[in-house]
Amino acid sequence: MVKDLAAIAESAENIHPHRLRHTFGTQLVMGDVQPDYARKLMRIKSPITFDRYTRRAVEKKAEDAFNDLIERSESGDGLF
Repeated sequence: MVKDLAAIAESAENIHPHRLRHTFGTQLVMGDVQPDYARKLMRIKSPITFDRYTRRAVEKKAEDAFNDLIERSESGDGLF
């Protein structure tokens, strides 16, 4: 069904259910949903499996937080 919908949408990307699961996990993490709640919404019991689905989002949030800290320190509003 997902592939049929991608074809109807004329998407050039290789869309499949597994990719949508990663996207959902990423959106939950980027939206600051608590990990326990996000796991529940994704129906994932294992924290290790959840980490696999959300690793990129966590890395992106860490990078964004670091960049925000640097910007604040350069403007005089930060900790440094």
